[in-house]
Amino acid sequence: MIKITDLKADKIKDCRGKWTIEAEINGTKGAAPGGTSKGIYEAKEIDVEDALLLINGSLKEKFMGREFTQESFDNELKKTDESQDFSNIGGNTSTALSFAFFNHGFALKKSSFPFPLVNIFGGGKHGGFSDIQEFLIMPHEAKSFAEAFETSRQFYNAFKSLAEKRGPVGRNIEGAVTANIRQEDVFDMLLKVAEDMPAKIGIDAASSELWNGEKYVYKNSGTELDNGEQVDFMKEIAETYNLFYAEDPFDQDDFTGFSELKKKIGRRTLVCGDDLTVTNAERLKMALDKDAVNAMIVKPNQIGSVTLALKAVEVAKSAGVINVMSHRSGETSDSTIARLAVNWETPIIKIGLADTDIAKMNELVRLWNLAEKPEMAKL
Repeated sequence: MIKITDLKADKIKDCRGKWTIEAEINGTKGAAPGGTSKGIYEAKEIDVEDALLLINGSLKEKFMGREFTQESFDNELKKTDESQDFSNIGGNTSTALSFAFFNHGFALKKSSFPFPLVNIFGGGKHGGFSDIQEFLIMPHEAKSFAEAFETSRQFYNAFKSLAEKRGPVGRNIEGAVTANIRQEDVFDMLLKVAEDMPAKIGIDAASSELWNGEKYVYKNSGTELDNGEQVDFMKEIAETYNLFYAEDPFDQDDFTGFSELKKKIGRRTLVCGDDLTVTNAERLKMALDKDAVNAMIVKPNQIGSVTLALKAVEVAKSAGVINVMSHRSGETSDSTIARLAVNWETPIIKIGLADTDIAKMNELVRLWNLAEKPEMAKL
């Protein structure tokens, strides 16, 4: 139990330059990240100034002097909100407070560390020329988190050097390389680097952003695909480039598309829900009923609290679904997800190489050095 003796909040900038909420409980901070490519079933955010007035006003009065566990604290936040999606007090408000409470009581309980799934080349709403939002790599042979971190950085630098030979390159909000390079060539470049630096390759298609209600529209390649053609396209990519991971290959309501793809590639590829499942135990159960996924993104701010996120994680574990802890595109230096990833034993953490994500990488290195007999997760 933790007695709350001080509770307050202020606003800080995220990596996109947007204001977000940083809450503080008994001197320990937690900040709410923000998403750029967001699912319609996520917890709703409220205006930052309104959130500050709420935390520093009525919520402070409500919680001061009382004792809570993480679960009872988060449940009280949910009870106070009185909605299904935190539309009253805001998922950003509840996440910042829930993170601050978790960080105040944090103790390292596990010694299994996640492999980083790193954004190397990007596009979509995160900025860049590619329709596929993220091209990802995971250094699966690393024997420590520090080695995985270093390999990720070396891979990024090697890929960037290849890209620079083709013309100007940039960097998007997640720190990924951007350049006017065909998607097929990006895959070939990733495979070339992987010959020297062993890594598995994956994608986040962010297909809800491509779906116009009738077709998946790939503007840069001038292609429009119906549901069946999208299944074939994703299958072809997975087989041609030996993908181990395919996130959001279909729209957030297309359980059938997910299910059809999983039947075709699920034995060798993680078909991962993000907008489909939104860290929501009930949405995940719907996906499980349709045999739609074998992996799930974990973003606590999608559901609004640590406790609600953990419920989804536990449902996934019991069903043999791989949990993938994930950053958001609007990150701060808050490293709560790194601590959650270790204590919840999520075998993968999806992350970028922007400065705000380096903070999370460094936290995982620090935790590794604190753990008794640390080891990388079993995949």
